[in-house]
Amino acid sequence: MLAIVRRYEAAGFRAWPAAAVHYDGTWVVRLTAGHPAKRLNSVNPLDPGDIQHIAERIGRASRRFDAYGRPLTFRISPLSGPVLSKHLDSEGWSTFDESLVMRLPLSDAQLDAAMDQIPLKDISRFIGASLKVSGSDVSLRPGLSEIIGAIQPEAGLFALEKGTEPLATLICVHDGDLAGLFE
Repeated sequence: MLAIVRRYEAAGFRAWPAAAVHYDGTWVVRLTAGHPAKRLNSVNPLDPGDIQHIAERIGRASRRFDAYGRPLTFRISPLSGPVLSKHLDSEGWSTFDESLVMRLPLSDAQLDAAMDQIPLKDISRFIGASLKVSGSDVSLRPGLSEIIGAIQPEAGLFALEKGTEPLATLICVHDGDLAGLFE
């Protein structure tokens, strides 16, 4: 199972690239000044056995996050392991949100009622729709533009609209034999 989680994490990092990436052992420290997304501003441990000098490493990560004006955040996955989780618990860290990763082989998908849609080529239109749908502040536009522009795998930008009013947006990133969907 850990190999699958590692593969999905790697694909996710490529699909939603941070502006700055640093490694401390197998901890990936991702920071992006232009956007507050947790995936872009978090410490991501990738090996449950990498547990040496936890307190010192947290201190180093904290200094990086302070420099960006971001709260130090760990994304805990099965790759983090129980030792790090217990350490964070014992130090009074709290859980504040959860990310779900779901998978479905396309051969098992019920696509009969799916609506064909051509991806947008107009990044500005997509970003405007995305900000409106999510209720995000327009000050995030430059950061979101930078992130979308940095996606290396093939990406499709989709906006469902009623007239000129955006109702939903989605990014689909095709990476090898994986396709990731991000709202």
